[in-house]
Formats: sequence, C-alpha cells, structure tokens
Amino acid sequence: MVLCEEDAQWHLLFIRRAEHPLDPWSGHMALPGGRRDPSDSNDLSTAIRETREEVGLELERDAELLGAIDDLRATAKGRTLDLVVAPFVFCVKTLTPIVPSHEVVAAHWAPIKPLLDGTAQTELSVTQPGGVIRVPAWNVAGNAVWGLTYRMVCSFFALATASDAS
Repeated sequence: MVLCEEDAQWHLLFIRRAEHPLDPWSGHMALPGGRRDPSDSNDLSTAIRETREEVGLELERDAELLGAIDDLRATAKGRTLDLVVAPFVFCVKTLTPIVPSHEVVAAHWAPIKPLLDGTAQTELSVTQPGGVIRVPAWNVAGNAVWGLTYRMVCSFFALATASDAS
C-alpha cells in the first residue's frame, strides 16, 4: 500500500491488473504486490521488489515504511485459498508519476477521503459457484475496488482511525 499526502489530502495508489487467463484476479483493481521469489529475503523485500517491477516506484529510496497490516487470507470464486497476503504500508513524499509494467493496465492515485466518507461506496455483483452475491466496493476512477484489496484498505483504515483515537 503506497500513500502520499499532497495539497492537504491523502492519496492511495491503486493499479488495475492486466488480463491473464491464469490469474484469478485478472483485470481487477489492486494494490502493487505479488508472489515471493526465492531471491526475496522476506515479505518486505517481496513488496519492495514487486512495487518496483509493477509501477516503477523505488520504495527503499523514495518512500518511508510506515508499518505492516495484519496478514489476510486470499479467496477466489467463493473459496479460501492457501495464499496469505502480508501487506505493508509506505508513504512517498510526492504523487510520483507511475510507469506501469506489462502486469499493470493502469495506475491511479485516488484520494482517500471519498473512500472514508462513503461517497465512493458502491456494491458489485459477483458470480460465484452457487449464484450471484453482492459485495461492498469503492468506485475508483470508474473501476470497482473490492474483495481482498477492499479488505486490506479497510484493515488499514481501522488501524489508522484507532491510532487517531488514542
């Protein structure tokens, strides 16, 4: 998760994943990230490498690590996967231009306020085995942010607002 404060407003970087037939999250809105390679020393180094590969941001050089969010288990098509996501939160100083790789169709610096105050809130109909379900989502640049990405951002908001209250 990459944040930036500009003009007294916080922004969050979202990407839209490229279409790929073997990717269960193909075409979805997401946060930069990906699978751990054998060359990665830990989950943090994976996050740094994947962000560089997907959007060209050099987190070690241009960002401050704010911390980690609790791990989340991934799901696809209504079933829990044997895949745990370890999210990290970084802050860059400026709304850095993004250079999407072949894995990313688009990138958007989205203001956080509409996500928090409910003006970006929507629902999405998702077809799963057994039928169609309605899931909470946000509209970001005309795209639905839902599922694992929605859950990660909600976890971050819960931590951030809890620390603001104390």
